Amino acid sequence: MSRISIIAAALLAVAACSPREPDGRRVVSAESTVPPLDSLPSAEKATPLLADGAPAVDPALATGDKLAGTSWRWLYTQTPTEKLAAPDSKSYMLSFGADGRIAGKADCNRMTGSYQATDKQLTFGGMATTRMACPPGSIGERFARDLGLVRGYGFHTPDTLRMDMQADGGTVTFLRTK
Repeated sequence: MSRISIIAAALLAVAACSPREPDGRRVVSAESTVPPLDSLPSAEKATPLLADGAPAVDPALATGDKLAGTSWRWLYTQTPTEKLAAPDSKSYMLSFGADGRIAGKADCNRMTGSYQATDKQLTFGGMATTRMACPPGSIGERFARDLGLVRGYGFHTPDTLRMDMQADGGTVTFLRTK
């Protein structure tokens, strides 16, 4: 067997064993700077752009996703036992892409991953975060953990988003920034 054949066989074995999301996309570590090819939007999901770079079609109309193309800052989380307010809402933010990707901030750390939204259901998947040491008293880890518990959403007003956590765990409330 030639050296090239051995290397090719080893690469195929590694690719076959790499972890995948339920939708078949490869899991990418937080250190990766290049997304895998299969995580790029398909032609059906791609949003056409005008000459100035603006979407030619409202992403929400193109995909049926009411969150696509929006950005939000966290206000507070209300659980059955407490109300936890964002110490600085500009440090706790989420942006929903028209391609099913999400990006955000949890205090001094950045987050990225995927999301799926239907009429009232919302789930996050494959979330990766940086692991910076935030200042004492940071609630960034709690914020990120609560997002992992989200299972539904609704709009209290057009500019107020409420995400419901599983098993009546509480509600995470955001204010629209875009």
